[in-house]
Amino acid sequence: MLNNVERAEPVAGPAADAVLAARAERELVALDEGRAWRRRHDAVLAVLRMEVFRSADDATHRAAWAATGESALEDTWRARWRERGRQPGWVEATWVPPADRPPALDPAGAVGARVDWLRVEDHTEAAEHEAVTAYEHVVVWLGRAQATLTVRHLAGLDLDATVAGAAAALVDAEPPPEG
Repeated sequence: MLNNVERAEPVAGPAADAVLAARAERELVALDEGRAWRRRHDAVLAVLRMEVFRSADDATHRAAWAATGESALEDTWRARWRERGRQPGWVEATWVPPADRPPALDPAGAVGARVDWLRVEDHTEAAEHEAVTAYEHVVVWLGRAQATLTVRHLAGLDLDATVAGAAAALVDAEPPPEG
């Protein structure tokens, strides 16, 4: 919902092809991207995207995400800026290494093993706002369900514990019914 539009395909561009193909194999049966929270005093915005697939086998999907997630997010951010008629600035996505995550997302535990976390740095509006925008892009793999939490904030604001807590809560959520 980067442009306030719910999309069946959450990533765009050539780098996303493998991810989109793997998603299509799983067959999307439900989508909700209507949950957003805003914290006005420091301009934080969180958007939750929930997807449910017919197949619970996410191995190919997750492997494609692991291989191309960074470039797929970079292409997606650039495409969304162009949709707004803006020339994108420097955009870089990087994995948040498990060692850098708060204890709530211990990669050796059941929670951390089901979470992929990337950070996107977007300099498109840096000159206008005198700040770089960062996005925490957290994918929680839940079998048939997949939750993606995107948190926008000014770069330098430490939201790691908050994002990790939200991801841990998503892992503990009740799974969708079979069928």
